[in-house]
Parts: sequence; C-alpha cells; structure tokens
Amino acid sequence: MSDIESPCTDVCKINPDTNFCEGCWRTKDEIKAWKGADTSSRLQILKNIQHRKN
Repeated sequence: MSDIESPCTDVCKINPDTNFCEGCWRTKDEIKAWKGADTSSRLQILKNIQHRKN
C-alpha cells in the first residue's frame, strides 16, 4: 500500500455536469480505485486532480 493520503474532504457529492466529486475532484472510478491503488496510481490521480482544478 501507499503512504499517500487520500484527497477526500468528506464532501462526497458528484457534480452531474462534470462527474467529479465536488470535494476532492476525483471521478467515481478514481474514488473506488484509491484504496487498492499503488503509489504510482495515486500520484497519477493527484496529477489528474490538479489538471481539473486549473
């Protein structure tokens, strides 16, 4: 497992227009995958989040 903390903010509401969580900016698939994701996968998800925010 990875030491990288989840970006979850406990908002957990998927925006129907973007399909991203309004709290952490992840997709449903990324949220589901996080628990079992290795470091490389988690870093990619975090990179995806940064691109979405900009």
